[in-house]
Amino acid sequence: MGIIKESWQGKKPLATVFWGYYVGFHFLYLVVLGGLVSALPENIQLFVIIPGALFLFPYTVWVFVSIWRCAKNSRPVWKVLAIAWVVLAIIGFAGNVTFKYIENYQYYSERAKADASSQNKSNKANLNYQGWLQEELNEKYMASITKDDCVIKTSISIDECKSQQCIKTLGGIFGDCITFAKGSESEFCQNFESKYLQNYCADSDTENSKCLFFQVSVGVLCGAK
Repeated sequence: MGIIKESWQGKKPLATVFWGYYVGFHFLYLVVLGGLVSALPENIQLFVIIPGALFLFPYTVWVFVSIWRCAKNSRPVWKVLAIAWVVLAIIGFAGNVTFKYIENYQYYSERAKADASSQNKSNKANLNYQGWLQEELNEKYMASITKDDCVIKTSISIDECKSQQCIKTLGGIFGDCITFAKGSESEFCQNFESKYLQNYCADSDTENSKCLFFQVSVGVLCGAK
């Protein structure tokens, strides 16, 4: 405790504090800590790293203050160099912390954007792989999706229809969706045959029912356009 107190009060020789307590101790401490960590299993290394870092921070504060206060015990040139070293070390530490903060902020910002993009893709995938749900049969929801989505959801729902009444009801839902959904209705009508109809007019019975459904529905929707 005498060494700690005398150094803190600036009573120790600068060379002892700087080369012994600062340079020498830090070197030995990091070598021992690094060797200990590397010898331990990876799953328990943090139990050594965290306490080691928590000890090193207050120790470094103590030794910097001690260097500053003991600088007066040396020749003027060493006093100036010691104080300059402490100032530069503190500036370097602050700069490193700031850099790490900015780096982490950018990392987590990019990660948040990537997660949002992934969520949007997931939502899109969920949209594309399910038919119409009862809670989606309203203008607000239909206005939030595109006309492409209307076609995809309706195509899936056709497979679930088991009666003509269902098909008729689905025709009304499809018409409403095309009316409210995002995108130009006239452009949708102009491009429908080349963009969609060729995909649904195949040889199988299921595809033929879709082909007939979309031919009739679009004929009604776009007949006047």
